[in-house]
Amino acid sequence: MNNAQIHDPTPTSGKTISLARRAAAGFSLIEIMIVVIILGALVGIIIPQFNQSESEAKDVGCDASNYGTLRQISNSRSINGVYPSRLHTGFEADAATGAPMGTSDCSKLAPVTATNLVYKSTWVALTADQAASLKAAGIVNIAYGGFGIDAGFVETASGVHVASVTSTWLEDHDDTTTEVTINGADLTDYRYDDPYTSTTVDGIVVPLIAAPTSDFENDYHGSTDSKYPSKISIAQVGACPWVEKGTEFPFYVCFFKVFNDGTPAKMIGTACPECGSLNP
Repeated sequence: MNNAQIHDPTPTSGKTISLARRAAAGFSLIEIMIVVIILGALVGIIIPQFNQSESEAKDVGCDASNYGTLRQISNSRSINGVYPSRLHTGFEADAATGAPMGTSDCSKLAPVTATNLVYKSTWVALTADQAASLKAAGIVNIAYGGFGIDAGFVETASGVHVASVTSTWLEDHDDTTTEVTINGADLTDYRYDDPYTSTTVDGIVVPLIAAPTSDFENDYHGSTDSKYPSKISIAQVGACPWVEKGTEFPFYVCFFKVFNDGTPAKMIGTACPECGSLNP
């Protein structure tokens, strides 16, 4: 059998270089630099879009969790006739001087730091009528120290310490300008009988914390007696996505107007520790 002959019409002379030889030669430095520049430009365009999407997702998640907190606390009052008990003060213990949570035996939890709670408040002892105001609203116990089963629960009474909002509450503790307002009024204005005219001080504004591990499962219906269990299960509370886990404990703040004459306290709104607020 004769060997088959294959004719290759590709010219082999002059400056023409075959594809195989060109591939073997690799890319030039200029070509590689062009590719790198193009990839860099694409990254510069795409990454900010991802960052913006993440920020928007956190905003949506925060609003949802904040609203969930507001809804659960408000639903508890609507169904039980009182607010849930066992909300947290954000402080280590009921003492003459308020130490933010996380300074001693609760160090396993990230602290509620001075920059996101304490500096906006004054540590005060409740008067008998102010304690009666909270208890009449169902808040018969408040928590110190840890959360959940680790918290120290104290029956609301005269002399028990809480925080009292005495200066402008800021939306972000790194933001020195944006105030938290509820229905257009600064939080401190709710100390007055009419927050829009600021005429007569008739109470204090107490921030109490609702966190994912608050012990609401063992809460009772405006009482310390287990014969009166809550008629509603509280499910969606806390867990702000903006708060960095491991450095701060995720929570939402419930602001209560506590009356000096014993009138049942009223929740005036909730706020994320990092941004925004909601009205009840």
